[in-house]
Amino acid sequence: MPTQDKTWWRFRQEQAVLDQLLRFDLELVERADGVAQHLGTQSAAALIDEDPTAALESLLGQLEMAIRGRRQFLQIPT
Repeated sequence: MPTQDKTWWRFRQEQAVLDQLLRFDLELVERADGVAQHLGTQSAAALIDEDPTAALESLLGQLEMAIRGRRQFLQIPT
């Protein structure tokens, strides 16, 4: 295996990769929990009849950013 092989570098750095994935997963759980807590304070009628609040849009945006960050981390650089 070549010493500069970017595909296998991540496997050689297993602990660092696992630590980073754990941080990403924790962030995902925290962001999803924030969305769930916000939605738990809203009535079903309000969620159906009204436009999403700025707070909900912000929470969903943060969740999306966390998802994108984790996805980007898992992509193997070429």
